[in-house]
Amino acid sequence: MRLEKKRFSEIEYNYDDLCLIYRNIEMVKSGIIKVDPFNQQYIGEKGVDIALAVKMIALSVEKKCDKIILISGDYDYAEAIKYVKNNMTKIHIVKIHKGNPPQNKSVSRDLAILADGIIDVYETEVRNKFLIPVP
Repeated sequence: MRLEKKRFSEIEYNYDDLCLIYRNIEMVKSGIIKVDPFNQQYIGEKGVDIALAVKMIALSVEKKCDKIILISGDYDYAEAIKYVKNNMTKIHIVKIHKGNPPQNKSVSRDLAILADGIIDVYETEVRNKFLIPVP
């Protein structure tokens, strides 16, 4: 558990660092991660979808941005996306392609149709360009 807390803290620090470097980017981190400490297993998360949908709507209503980039393909966001678009805020969805050959099973087709654009990200490309090889 201590190791996971440390790992999570390092990831959170990196996100905060990105927000300081790029002042026009806001990373939304909310919800609760559920773990089974006895089996040392990740179970899931709670409250993330609702918190993120509310944040998207608030940003569009308050006219704090002109584009939102959503890194999720969950169809639960469909109504929030429609509302955001009705407030004249563009919304793009990141589609992550994993494996070789690359496959994507994380973005609902109906959700992709609602978005203003799709940003394709390939796992192999990210690994090759941004991860430092372990010696």
